[in-house]
Amino acid sequence: MTFGERFHAAGGPNKGPSMRAATMLVLSVLAVFAGCGGKPKKKELPAGQGATGTCERAADKYSACIREKLGPDAARIVESKRDVASCAADPKTVSMYETCLPEADCDAFMKCITDYAK
Repeated sequence: MTFGERFHAAGGPNKGPSMRAATMLVLSVLAVFAGCGGKPKKKELPAGQGATGTCERAADKYSACIREKLGPDAARIVESKRDVASCAADPKTVSMYETCLPEADCDAFMKCITDYAK
């Protein structure tokens, strides 16, 4: 069962306590952006991707995945926290995104971010 299926089975993003759970999930994943923990093997990105480009692409993908999995309200929260400059200034965060961006779908991308923090 995917993250989205589990989330929607628990009541979806528009029900009282479930919205609180979604907010906590979003905030928890944002905490991962500090880049702590182990590092999965990096996958190759196209040439010419600097830290700022990597962070821009990661912010776009993360926002799209949150919108897909949790809905537009959660995506607005994530988009209001967008800070590409801070991301680009943190080598550990850039490394995490370089590792996770090549993942094909949102479930794999989000799992990669979560696993990176372990």
